[in-house]
Amino acid sequence: MEASLLLSLRPEVSLNEQSAGQVTLEAPFVSLPNTSATFKQLSPALRSVIDRLLAGDASESDLSAQVLTADGIAGLGKLNAILQHLAARAMLCHTLCADGDPLVTITPLTIYYRFNPDLLKPDTRYVLSRFAHCRREQDRMILESPLSYARVELHGSHALSLLSALVQPQTCHELTVSLGDAADDLANQLMNLLLNAQALSAVEEDGSAAEDHDPALAQWEFHDLLFHSRSRLGRHNNPFGKAYPFEDQIKPLPAIKPDMSEDVIPLYKPDLDAIKQTDPPFSQVLENRRSIRSYADQPITDRQLGEFLYRAARVEMSYEDDKGGVTFRPYPGGGALHALEIYPVIGRCENIPSGLYHYNPQAHHLCRVSEQNWYVDTLLEMAWHMIAQQSRPQILFVIAARFQRIQWKYASIAYSVILKDLGGLYQTMYLVAEAMGLAPCALGGGHSDLFAQAANLNYYAETSVGGFVLGSRGEQKPWILGEL
Repeated sequence: MEASLLLSLRPEVSLNEQSAGQVTLEAPFVSLPNTSATFKQLSPALRSVIDRLLAGDASESDLSAQVLTADGIAGLGKLNAILQHLAARAMLCHTLCADGDPLVTITPLTIYYRFNPDLLKPDTRYVLSRFAHCRREQDRMILESPLSYARVELHGSHALSLLSALVQPQTCHELTVSLGDAADDLANQLMNLLLNAQALSAVEEDGSAAEDHDPALAQWEFHDLLFHSRSRLGRHNNPFGKAYPFEDQIKPLPAIKPDMSEDVIPLYKPDLDAIKQTDPPFSQVLENRRSIRSYADQPITDRQLGEFLYRAARVEMSYEDDKGGVTFRPYPGGGALHALEIYPVIGRCENIPSGLYHYNPQAHHLCRVSEQNWYVDTLLEMAWHMIAQQSRPQILFVIAARFQRIQWKYASIAYSVILKDLGGLYQTMYLVAEAMGLAPCALGGGHSDLFAQAANLNYYAETSVGGFVLGSRGEQKPWILGEL
């Protein structure tokens, strides 16, 4: 197969021809103001270059020959300046073709990307990076990596077969031999392009990937690094922040989730003015805050539970609007959307039967979801194991998220916002528990599928993202770090 490397402008680039010999190219970027490039005093040959880049039908050598013939050496210098200018603004794509048919296209995502035609070392073996992943985007197959400032579009099944061969370490020549019908130059250019997308890693003498010898990179799990890179600006050009991506398609969720049953238990409302007179000083509360995993024999009371939830999670104010409304609560919530829902799983609480409940933060009451059953017992058992089996949990707060409450407004950062909200709720719960003399402990994990089944919820619409155990404070057992 004969290989060729064609240049093109990103599909989003638009052309504004202001006068004969002067054009402005513009490309929208999420992470930066709209990037533009203006070129003046273009000769007809250089103006034709812009059209050919928009069409994506020419190699750099073709463009150079065209300009050299028409404008001489001086024109060639101007062409190089134009190409560098476009590359610096992340406008320039490279498409590798096999016998004239597109095989793969590398597209810059940020201005940090630069294409290097000489990354490949012919005698080095390379393997697909453990961070590289393929996914469908509309009718295209995309190869991406959170290590990269660019992404690759795969054109057809042949590109996929070439990619799958790189699951095993290969030199350029070994890749050619393994596929049988590929020319050395095609394999060479393909591997170099994938290196530009940081989709390949060199292989060490011991057969391991070089990326796993980086002490920082080796400790990243695939999903963590992908989540980090896609929920922050810098390595993608996806819609970001307040985008309202579903405003014209789906109605927003209400600020307050409707009661899940008519079996309601009203909760005690404390006198906040009286509490302000008797609470310990804030600095004392902050300094004394600790996770406590052992409880008094006498369980927490319904009055204490009511005060705790009122101080930590009630709705203080709410406003309705055509975007689902907002609420204000004792803990922070991104965009005042407050997508978190609190489900108390009662093991032992004075005057409240064991079972699974949902907390209504506006009405300040509990709705029974289920009586004590296998799900309730299993959720409490799992929480007991997470607190090192010190004391059986009296109350487990399963903290769930109504995901679409955030996703309806925010793009790229929705789940990140939910986790930030969870951290704010955790700390608020800790401080309230310390001020009340209760025993709090946040959980680092949980079984989201089990909880969704227990509460009869759609896993993709609402399920657990956190957990928090609370009980009456008794004599504290010494905590041994080695037990963590």
